[in-house]
Amino acid sequence: MNTQTKHSLMLMLCAFIWGTAFVAQSAGSGMGAYSFLAGRSWLAVLVLLPTVRAFDALHRRHGAAYGWPKAPADRRHLLTAGLCCGTLLFAASAAQQIGIAVGGLYLLCMKNGFGGIEASDWILLSCAVLFSFQIMTVDHFAPQVDGVRLSLLQFFVVAVESTAAALLFENPTLAEFGANWL
Repeated sequence: MNTQTKHSLMLMLCAFIWGTAFVAQSAGSGMGAYSFLAGRSWLAVLVLLPTVRAFDALHRRHGAAYGWPKAPADRRHLLTAGLCCGTLLFAASAAQQIGIAVGGLYLLCMKNGFGGIEASDWILLSCAVLFSFQIMTVDHFAPQVDGVRLSLLQFFVVAVESTAAALLFENPTLAEFGANWL
């Protein structure tokens, strides 16, 4: 299998995983935005941990460098990249979750008809701006660090930040996660 085919299959797998999150979202519609984001991100971390190990094994077999960066400066750079990308992804995803929930309610309850700009519109606009900054940040760091590890760290940051936000602003229960994610 050539490299382009492998990359195309990996993109298809990513699209499949991303799309199934929307099915889980509709099943978990009673969950708060931060709780849903936390569950989705912890699931991504659980998937990426063995993925990192698999890529390390593949690199080891081909005699290429593998593992976490050895030099402290390189580790700090990777952690900085993960923190920057993850925080922007958290902010953008949270704005998306909150904006879509509020926007959906607006469409169900439309009091003033179409044409007015509501708070949810501003939230979704900020979501688009935050995603653009997140994409530019990933574009900046991706050539400098291991992409799979960057993804792992990014989703770990999102998971931690959204869990903290869920505990601060919502009342998540383990039953919600069990019923909606397992």
